[in-house]
Amino acid sequence: MKRLGDVIAVRRFHQPPTNRAVTVRIGQPRRSGRDWLTPVEIRGLGPVETHYVYGVDGIQALDGPAGDLGLPRQLPDLGVPDLRARLDRAVDRELSLWAAAVERDQRRRRRSHRPRAQQ
Repeated sequence: MKRLGDVIAVRRFHQPPTNRAVTVRIGQPRRSGRDWLTPVEIRGLGPVETHYVYGVDGIQALDGPAGDLGLPRQLPDLGVPDLRARLDRAVDRELSLWAAAVERDQRRRRRSHRPRAQQ
C-alpha cells in the first residue's frame, strides 16, 4: 500500500468478548515538510483506516503511535514479575476498552447513514 509504505511492525490483538482479530500495522517514518510522520493502519474495527502520527524527528514520530493510538507502550522491566504481569493486564484491558468504543462508534455511524424505509 502506498499510503502505509514499508511496514516495520505488525501487532495482532483479539478483542474480547467476541475474540475479533484487530491488526495494527506501522509504516516506516518519513519526512513530511519540516516534520516526520508515521503511518499506522488499523484493520478489524470496520473499514480499514490509516492514521498519521507526527513528530519533530523519526524517533518521536515512532513513539507517538503507542500513546496516540492506544497501543501499549514498552513497559520497563523492574525485575518484579508479578508487577509486570499486572501492568500487562492493565494495558490489555485499556486497549480492549478503546477498541470496543471505536467499534460502537463505527456501528452508530453505519446506522445513522442507512436510508430509512418509506411509509
